[in-house]
Order: sequence, then C-alpha cells, then structure tokens
Amino acid sequence: MTTNAFRRAARITAIAATLTVLLAATPALADTPEKWADAAPMSTLKALLIFVGGPLVLFVVISTLALAPSLIRGDRRQRGVTSWSDPAWFGNEVARSEGPAQGELESGDAQTGGASARW
Repeated sequence: MTTNAFRRAARITAIAATLTVLLAATPALADTPEKWADAAPMSTLKALLIFVGGPLVLFVVISTLALAPSLIRGDRRQRGVTSWSDPAWFGNEVARSEGPAQGELESGDAQTGGASARW
C-alpha cells in the first residue's frame, strides 16, 4: 500500500468514526415530551437515602445472609481441644527422615529438583 493510499484510508476511517459517534449521540439530544409534567426537585436528604442508604441496606442484608449459617451453628470448638484431628504430613516421611539433614550436603553434591525436573 502506498503512502497516499494509506493516508486516504486513514482520512476515510477518521471521518466515518466521527460521523458514527455523532449520529449515535443524536437520541441523547432529545427533549422530554411537552405533555409530561415537570418532576419536583429531589431534596438532599432523599437523595442521600436513595443513593447511600439503599446500597448500605443491601450490603447489610447480603452480609447477614452470608453469615447467618455460621451464626446459627455457633462455636464448634470444644474447650481444651486444640485440633479436631491429628496433624498430617504431606510427602514421603521415610525418605525425608533418612536423607541428609539440611546443610549436611557436601560441596560436590548438587541438590536437584524443582524446575530442573530431575528428582
């Protein structure tokens, strides 16, 4: 594509985009019908109740509904019991206990694993 053709295409695209935006915005310029009565102005208190109080009430209701099952169930822990089950060890406990302790590797030994994919 030559430079002149590219410039022509860019101009046409810019004009088409501008016209599209202007034509899409024309319904926003419409006025309310004359038969409709003018609305009474809203007081500041009423606006605050609608735009602040409404969302706060919804927040409290949703939070209460989310927390209600745990509030009804109550405290599940018994006094003096620290855990419901024995601690679990994930991994190979035997190999871990037989291997050298951390820091006991000799300087020639290379510890592999992880991203190197050599175990």
